[in-house]
Amino acid sequence: ALERYQQAIKCDPQYAEAYNNQGIVLNAMGNIKSAITNYEKALKLKPEYPEVYNNQATIMKDLGNFKSALESYKKAVALNPSYAEAYANMGVCYQDKGIKDEALKSYNKALKINPKYAEIHRYISSLTKYSHETRHMLEMKSILEEKAISLEDRCHLHFALAKAYEDCERIDESFQHYIKGNSIRKKVLNYEISEDEKLFKLIRKSQKKICENTFNGETAKTTPKPIFILGMPRSGTTLVEQIISSHHDVHGAGELSYIENLGLPILRNHENLRRNIIASFRKKYIDKIKVLSSSKDYVTDKMPHNFRFVALITAAFPEAKIIHVKRSPIATCWSNFKTYFEGLSYSYDLKDIAQFYFMYFELMEFWSEKYPKNIYICDYEKLTENQYRETKKLISHLNLTWDEQCLSPHKNMRTVKTASQQQVREKIYSGSSNKWKKYKHLLTTELAETQLRKWLV
Repeated sequence: ALERYQQAIKCDPQYAEAYNNQGIVLNAMGNIKSAITNYEKALKLKPEYPEVYNNQATIMKDLGNFKSALESYKKAVALNPSYAEAYANMGVCYQDKGIKDEALKSYNKALKINPKYAEIHRYISSLTKYSHETRHMLEMKSILEEKAISLEDRCHLHFALAKAYEDCERIDESFQHYIKGNSIRKKVLNYEISEDEKLFKLIRKSQKKICENTFNGETAKTTPKPIFILGMPRSGTTLVEQIISSHHDVHGAGELSYIENLGLPILRNHENLRRNIIASFRKKYIDKIKVLSSSKDYVTDKMPHNFRFVALITAAFPEAKIIHVKRSPIATCWSNFKTYFEGLSYSYDLKDIAQFYFMYFELMEFWSEKYPKNIYICDYEKLTENQYRETKKLISHLNLTWDEQCLSPHKNMRTVKTASQQQVREKIYSGSSNKWKKYKHLLTTELAETQLRKWLV
């Protein structure tokens, strides 16, 4: 795609649309600086170009520049007052920042333009506490009954209604909507668990060769220093990052795809691995997080699935801290199933989740044997039950000076883009790992033949 856009621009250097589209591709490839440059060129050629302002704003949002993102979204809707997607993205920006009222205002503006914007209905449901069949629930049910809506829209509405019925304590109806929404999503993604089984085998196979090529250069002067927070999604990684990034020396970068994007090719070609490849991987990663670091000495990367790359992380960053967040298995798996993710293909089928969880569990056991001194285990339940003690231990392990702000992660106003964004805006509380028990009578049947059954008792 990039080559085609470059050819288009060569044919017509005044082609603003090609610069915009090239910016989209570059951003998807992780080349943020070049993406921004392309958006600037597009606006220079075509100053009244709302789509560019929308795309530019999304990059600013991802970089944590909330103010600039909002300015660009506002320019987009000023140029095109019927731009529902820009209003939707503005709402996400407010929601990521924890500004609920403004998020809802933006979402409702998007719905005024397009009342059947199913994804926005799902966003609104995440910010709404339902007590009975409110007007919004009836609106969503009405749209769902229409035959012409797409599978993807049906999926969004099923997830939204599942959450609404759960709020109303109508558990059986909630469960059926979760089942239907997840079933659609799995069908759309065309996922097979065998894909991940092959990857996990490759991960183990590559470990020895990666370990033999551990980076042996100078690490002391490297800044920023990465802190990797990993584990299963919905295990408490967002809360742990919120705690650590409350420290005055730490920037919370959220879920970064760099380790996977740079690391998978190394795993797949591990037979030809050399130290210079590990050194190059290290440099590329440090250069990328430096852009995000806000000049802080430490940067957290809380991509949960980085648990697959512990060998590579340990080889490339011998000085890095790895925090493994563990939570109740059944609570983790159920929370994955009831959450709509853009990715995480395995999370749309209860049996797939159970199988993936055990692959994760066994891999972390493998890493614990290979790297017993490199991985710090943070128990989510213990953290919520004894916040002070567990936070002190965590900060001490990171060799950071004590900062009282780490005890008030709910006051940390950084942008949070994960499914846990609402929970981390509240004071830490215990008991969330028991919420699955409302569905126990349904899950007992669904998971009876999986290895999760022993945790259902």
